[in-house]
Amino acid sequence: MKKVVVKPQATGTIRALLGERKLVIGLLVGFALLSVAYNRSSEIMYAGELIRHQASPLSDPSVSPLYLEFPTNSTLSDTDASGAPAEPEQAPKPPEDAAKEALEAEPALLEDPVTEEQSRDDCAQALGVPKVALLFLAKENIWLHESWRLWFQSASGVLPLRSLQKHGCSRSTVTLPEACRGRGVLASTEVAEEDIIAQQSLFSVFVHVPPEVDETKIAPLFRNHVLPRRTMAKWGSMRLVYAARLLMHEAFKDPANQRFLLVSESDLPLFDPVTMHYQAISESLSRISACPSSSVDRYRWNKRLKSAVLKTSHWRKASQWFLLTREHARVVLGDTHVYRQFEKYCYPGYDPSVHRTRSCYGDEHYMPTLLAVHGLQQSENCDVRGVAAAEWRGGAHPVTYKTADLEPDLIHQIRTKYDQCPVEETRAIARRAYLTYERDEPDREWDCGLLAPQYYPIMDPLCSLTMRKVSNESASHVAETLFRRSCANGLGLIAPALCDAGPEAD
Repeated sequence: MKKVVVKPQATGTIRALLGERKLVIGLLVGFALLSVAYNRSSEIMYAGELIRHQASPLSDPSVSPLYLEFPTNSTLSDTDASGAPAEPEQAPKPPEDAAKEALEAEPALLEDPVTEEQSRDDCAQALGVPKVALLFLAKENIWLHESWRLWFQSASGVLPLRSLQKHGCSRSTVTLPEACRGRGVLASTEVAEEDIIAQQSLFSVFVHVPPEVDETKIAPLFRNHVLPRRTMAKWGSMRLVYAARLLMHEAFKDPANQRFLLVSESDLPLFDPVTMHYQAISESLSRISACPSSSVDRYRWNKRLKSAVLKTSHWRKASQWFLLTREHARVVLGDTHVYRQFEKYCYPGYDPSVHRTRSCYGDEHYMPTLLAVHGLQQSENCDVRGVAAAEWRGGAHPVTYKTADLEPDLIHQIRTKYDQCPVEETRAIARRAYLTYERDEPDREWDCGLLAPQYYPIMDPLCSLTMRKVSNESASHVAETLFRRSCANGLGLIAPALCDAGPEAD
């Protein structure tokens, strides 16, 4: 038998090949183990992201004087101090329903902002009253309508002295325009419920409910204020933003509306109408943080959002529940490009086109990112958390307060959460800035030579103006305990004439 002799050179080559094979196998096993470990960590990250679906705090705010001049043609900025956010890595594949729904949905109808020649409110038009538009983004009926009714009645027969001084003064007597007469707290109790909101000129009201909601089932107080055009606003989708834009578009038509405040069916005002109006009109900046920050959930960004206008450095996060100035509302309503990018590429769920999970919530990211694109509010109101106080105890949604929770002490605690919220001082200053009258007082004695109080914010933008979420079952309790008894319990949420009993609020 012929003996095979392996030369030393060949032996070395075989050993080298075997060594490379083992190395390749080892690398493959290592990558497989790393992939399993990463997939597990991504599952945890994605679950954690769903739990942390809320706005994050940023940095210190600052307040500018009222009637700040905003640029009408803002230049677009490609970069800022935040740097480029890190690209998110691949996550495990959850259900594809969200991706399919977002990709196949009919694009929203985006209309340019329109302003009518005159306000729909004749009294506000006659006196030049700046109004706050309350935008109710509701899932169904507004079940706290009894509390809101008392609140709007308390605004009847209340007008800013600055407006009266400009348009209603004659020597030492304030003469009310005909359109403002016949109002007052007591007068508002004698009109039909559906006419109560029209009895005051501090606030406008607009309501969005899903299209399938029967408008005849809406509380009479709000029934005449439901938008004619509505959309199916689903949690986590850009349709929430679209619904807010529909509300804003309708409110923007009225030139008297100078502030736009988003509320829900489970929200309550934390202050009386005069204090709320004074604080909202006094703030010259929007309650949306568009400041660059490291705490903006960078892994939510998707590179497909990027365009010639929208950069990774513009990525921002803020609370859904905003207060917008009219100029910033114009920016939002005038935008098409950034909205379309979000509409196509921002939603929570698995995206088969890029083979990874995205956790993008347009209601938290779109508006602050849009302001950043326009270079607006890059260093002001950085620490603001929107307008609504909410309690988070983990989970994707804030706590829903039950009847047992809703006592005056809770409202006091929310109001005074921060040292920058001098509640009583603000209430006192606000009262001195408004004239209150009843229908039988067409003329009021007031020294028109006096300088009417200026709108100047007393409370910091950190201080919440509304609270949420209040359960449907608590509606009657809230109206009775927090509103009708607010003169006795010190909350002062409504006019003394509407309180059940107790000493009048100062």
